[in-house]
Amino acid sequence: MCYNCGCGIADDDMGHQDNITNQTFGLLAKKLNKSLLDTKKLVYDYIADSSTLSGEEEVAVDQMFSKASLAWGQSVDEAKKEVAHMLKREVA
Repeated sequence: MCYNCGCGIADDDMGHQDNITNQTFGLLAKKLNKSLLDTKKLVYDYIADSSTLSGEEEVAVDQMFSKASLAWGQSVDEAKKEVAHMLKREVA
């Protein structure tokens, strides 16, 4: 369905546009003027506490997680954990 649920299907938003999908990362990449891969690495490193974000980046990433957690009915920390699990396979 999406990155934040943990099923591993990164392109299905399960009917709610706020779930995190590859499209979500594409929109975030465009907003931050970065490549898709660089955006995924940025988010992964942020979740793993190995990187800090600029103010604009942090606001955008935190909004993404806030919306996703509400869409799927989970905490922001749960959403981050699931996203980190999927991103680890892609960027680590």
